[in-house]
Amino acid sequence: SYALRNGMCLLQLGRLQEARAAFERAAALGGLHGHAQARLADLAQDVDGDPAAALPLRRRAVELGPEEAGHHAALALTLAMTGAFEEALRSFERSDALAPGSAELHHNWGTTLQRLGRVPEATVHFETVLRLEPDSSGTLFNLGSIREEEGRREEAVALYRRSARVDPQGPAAARLAELGLALD
Repeated sequence: SYALRNGMCLLQLGRLQEARAAFERAAALGGLHGHAQARLADLAQDVDGDPAAALPLRRRAVELGPEEAGHHAALALTLAMTGAFEEALRSFERSDALAPGSAELHHNWGTTLQRLGRVPEATVHFETVLRLEPDSSGTLFNLGSIREEEGRREEAVALYRRSARVDPQGPAAARLAELGLALD
């Protein structure tokens, strides 16, 4: 719809309030497989920093576009951010069933599993990410923290160093400093 395209253009221009109004018009017009609701949820979550406000919008996007893998992936992340981990796992699974998961999906899925203490499952997802994106600093850090918890310090340090090379200001560099180790 014009309102949705207009909102996307306004968003690209950084005109957030106007973009929000355009997405609200598009949502009111209906249809569009939940894309207007998804953009409103993005604004609530990413701009306003309010995943709880994004959650009903994400749920509505999934209702309107149940075959849209991206809607399920976004809902899963929002659910995880609000602490609804088990429901998030179901949404990750649904997204992956609809379309092969991206590195981002597997990273978020693995992080959710890690938070639940389901380390072997988390590790599988993190390893999937690294096959897709070998330089994913967040995934390298997460997998390093798992290896460190398992007592596999050398592997952890190697993963932290890889992560720190990609993101010198990230948590892996901080963890290496805490351990009293240099980046290389």
